Amino acid sequence: MNCKPKDSLKVSKYLSINALQFMKITIKTYFSFLKQVFLLASILLLTEQVFAQSPKVPSLSPDKYVTQFSIDIWGTGEGLPSRSLSYLEQTPDGYLWISSFQGLFRFDGVKFDDFDVTNTFGHLKIGSTNDFFQRADGTLCISTLGDGLLGFKNGKFKHLGYIEASIQTVLYDTPTHAWVATKAHGVYELNDSTFTPFTKVKVLNKIWVSDITKDRGTAT
Repeated sequence: MNCKPKDSLKVSKYLSINALQFMKITIKTYFSFLKQVFLLASILLLTEQVFAQSPKVPSLSPDKYVTQFSIDIWGTGEGLPSRSLSYLEQTPDGYLWISSFQGLFRFDGVKFDDFDVTNTFGHLKIGSTNDFFQRADGTLCISTLGDGLLGFKNGKFKHLGYIEASIQTVLYDTPTHAWVATKAHGVYELNDSTFTPFTKVKVLNKIWVSDITKDRGTAT
């Protein structure tokens, strides 16, 4: 049976639309896979330097290309607790901390430690974590999505301040004062353990702030 020109045109449009949808799905899946590979490869490259200060463990040579190193990928099959990773932070003791929508993890180069409400003395109830900030006193500050701002020092967790808003990141400019970026609630100031909305700049109220940085001068 011969198709009419209009019917052929409809079929062509249908095939084109479906082809485009297939391409979008394929591209989205492909880039999602690349993101996971990049994050997992980053974990390995960073952990090549775990405990680098020890004479028994050499650090990466700056004279070599990345392709000259042996690269392994740590996935869920190798012990990674989650594939949904957000931020990485390496502390001076060599541990690699990993934030995720599904929890908080620590990697020592061999195994992953999973932190939740049971081993954080109830501080990490919701479990979703975001960016990190290392204070001069050695405290690792952990932004959370509903559990406030957590601190980790000398093997112990403690609350540095509680706020219902989801914290994206934090920046301490003095030992007791920090700027806090939140999701959909703008910028806050943290004095000791008290959060206060920053209202001097109206455009920063009730918006999603992703990051805060300090310039070379004194401004934030």
